[in-house]
Amino acid sequence: MSSSQGNNPWGGQNRGDIPESPVPAENPHDLVVWTDNRRAQSTRRVFRPQDARRVSITDAPARLLYRQADGSLISLAERQNIQEALLGGPSEQERQQLRDSFLSSEPSWTQRLPGSGGPWTPVKCLGQGTAGIAGLWRGTGSNPAIPRLIVVKQETVAAGETPSIPHEETFLRQFRQRGFEHLLRILNPDRISHEWNSRGEAIYRIWLEYCDEGTFVNLVESTISNNSTYTAANPLPEDLIWYIFHCLAKALLAMDAGSETLNADPWEAELIHMSPNLTVVVFAKSGSAHKDHKYTPTFKIADFGLMQDLWGHSRDERRIELGTEQYTPPEASSDSHILNDDIITSAVNVWQVGKCMYELICRSASFDCEKWDQERFWTFVDYSSMRTFSTVGRYMADAPYSKNLRLAILRCLAVEPMERISPNELLRQTQGYLSYIERAFQDTAPLAGYGTQAPQPSAQAQNMSAGAAVFQSGPEQPGPSRSGQP
Repeated sequence: MSSSQGNNPWGGQNRGDIPESPVPAENPHDLVVWTDNRRAQSTRRVFRPQDARRVSITDAPARLLYRQADGSLISLAERQNIQEALLGGPSEQERQQLRDSFLSSEPSWTQRLPGSGGPWTPVKCLGQGTAGIAGLWRGTGSNPAIPRLIVVKQETVAAGETPSIPHEETFLRQFRQRGFEHLLRILNPDRISHEWNSRGEAIYRIWLEYCDEGTFVNLVESTISNNSTYTAANPLPEDLIWYIFHCLAKALLAMDAGSETLNADPWEAELIHMSPNLTVVVFAKSGSAHKDHKYTPTFKIADFGLMQDLWGHSRDERRIELGTEQYTPPEASSDSHILNDDIITSAVNVWQVGKCMYELICRSASFDCEKWDQERFWTFVDYSSMRTFSTVGRYMADAPYSKNLRLAILRCLAVEPMERISPNELLRQTQGYLSYIERAFQDTAPLAGYGTQAPQPSAQAQNMSAGAAVFQSGPEQPGPSRSGQP
C-alpha cells in the first residue's frame, strides 16, 4: 500500500508491511489491520517493538512546517505570508503597520470595549489574515462581571462582498444561550454595528473569550521541538489525551445535538464546522471547579466563520466546499464517488476532529486527504461481532497507546461516513475511561500516567500532575507557547 507519509513518528521508516490479510498476533492489545478486505480473517495482528530513537522535528513532516529551498523550516503562517507577498499581497512591513494600527484603534471605535472593565490596554495581535485580524486587550477595571482579557476579532469587507462575522455571530449567540462550555464564547452582549473607513469598506467586530493556553499547534510544537520533554519513547500521557478527546467529544455533541450531555434530544440543526484544524482547537486555564478541568485546560473549538447549517438541505445542496484542504474528509474529496454514500453530513465534524487528534498523537505526522483510497486499511470495530470498517491513519497502528484510544480515533477517521463513531458514542467512551481512572486510582494525581501504573502521590502532595505540567513552564519542562487564538 502506497503512502504519502514520511518517517514513522514512533521511530524507524514508514510502515510498508501492513498485510493484505490479517496475520496472527501474540499481543491481545494490538490492533488487527489489513489492506484487502476481501481476504479478511478473524485473526490478530502483531507489530514490531517500538524503537526508542528520539524523533526530531524533521522526522515528523507536518502541515505545520514547510521546508524551503535552503533547507530551513518555516511555519504555515510564515509560508502563507510569503505566498501572499508573491501574489501581490501586503509585505511583512505593511502587515506590521496594519497590526500596529489595529491595536491603537480602540479609542476611535464607535462601540468601545465596556467602560466598567477599562481602561483597556492593547496587549498583542493574535492573528492576521487577508481580511481579518484579531487582537488581545487587557482591562484594568474592578467589575468582576467583565473579563480582564478580551479578544477582538475584526473584519474589513469591501463594498459588495459578504462579511463572515455576522454569520459567525449568529451561531455564537446560539451557543451562548445554551451554555456550551466547549465551543468558544462570544462576549459582546449585543450585535456591534459595523463602521465604515475612508475607503468605503465596512468594518465588523466581535468580542470573544480569551483562551490563554494557546492552540493545538502550540501543543504539537511542544512535543516535537528539540528541547521537548516528550519524544517518541516518552509521548504525551494517555490520560491527558483522553481528557482532550473528552472535551472535543462534548464540542461535537454540542454541534450535533444542541447539548453537551449524553442522550439529549437532537435539535433541528445539522451544523458543519467546515474548517476544523489544529489552529481552531484552543484551550483555556485549568483550575475549573468542574472535575474534568481541575488539572487540565478546557479544550474548545473556535472559528465558526464558515459554519453551515444543512438541516433540511437536499443531497445536491450539501455538495459544499469545505474550508481547509488538509482536513477534507473522503466524502468531500474528488474520489467521493467511490464511497457507498458520499452525502455530506455532520459526520464531517467527527472526521476532522479525529484528524486533529491523530496529528496530536502522532506528533504532527499526517497523511494526504486526497489519497485516502490509497491510504486506507481495515480493522475491527470490535472482536465480538467481527464487524469491520475501513479507515485511514496508519501511524495509529504503531502509536504507544491503548487499543481503545487508537480504535476510537480510527473510528473517527472511518472512510464511510455512516461507519464513523457518533458524538454520543464517543462521549460515552471518553466518559467511561475517565470514570474508570477516577475509581481505580482515587489517590493518584490526575494524568499521572497511563491509568495502569501504581498509585502516585496525590495531587495535594505533589501539587500538580504530569498532564498539568504540560501546560506549565519550568526550568526543565517548557510549556507550549501561550499565544492565544490565531
